[in-house]
Amino acid sequence: MSFTAKVKETRELFIATTDLGTKRDTYRDAHLPLDPKVFYAGHLFLDSPAGRSHYLNFQEATSAVFHGSELVEDHGEIRLVPFIRGAQ
Repeated sequence: MSFTAKVKETRELFIATTDLGTKRDTYRDAHLPLDPKVFYAGHLFLDSPAGRSHYLNFQEATSAVFHGSELVEDHGEIRLVPFIRGAQ
């Protein structure tokens, strides 16, 4: 399983895929509710603030790890739309 969240500081979309536990020593499927004591690994959509629309344009996604206290659950419906430079 996975869940979507926003990074509190940047509002960027984060899709949590792995629950790493409180000491980063476990590997379980991430699931709600978000636990503020747990680390989560997943995909961060750079420069893609979530919440303006249910369509999210992005140019790049990268692997990232966040502490649950740095995230806020995002309950909205999101559709990822890749932005391709030079596409016509």
